[in-house]
Amino acid sequence: MMSVGMLPVFLLLASTIVLAIVLWTSYARLVTAAEAGALAAAQYEKDGAVSSTVKSVTFSTNSYSIPKYDRKQQIAEKVQQIVMKNGAGPHGEIFCDHGRISVIATYRVYNRWSLRAKGMGTQEIVTCNWRKIQY
Repeated sequence: MMSVGMLPVFLLLASTIVLAIVLWTSYARLVTAAEAGALAAAQYEKDGAVSSTVKSVTFSTNSYSIPKYDRKQQIAEKVQQIVMKNGAGPHGEIFCDHGRISVIATYRVYNRWSLRAKGMGTQEIVTCNWRKIQY
């Protein structure tokens, strides 16, 4: 009788431990993805590897030359690609505070809990003319 009564308690304890392990490993993966994104953003700001391209868009009556991507959008797209390759979700933020770039990456666990992690990347000081970019 006592073993039957202890089964729900054991299952609750085991499921709590499994959930804690899943959340911890997801958070560790998220920190790695955020740091990879911060390193990529710092590298692009330092080296100027993202070139500003201008593409033409034609409409039915008039032809306009509109810059399709500016530098911030290019950095956001590249960071989003790198962060997603490392296991984070498609949305987050990039900050440049006093020349230091950091990335906040997000991830949904079981479509129920949302985790956020901050990655600092390198401690090099870069010059950036923006404060915050959302991707």
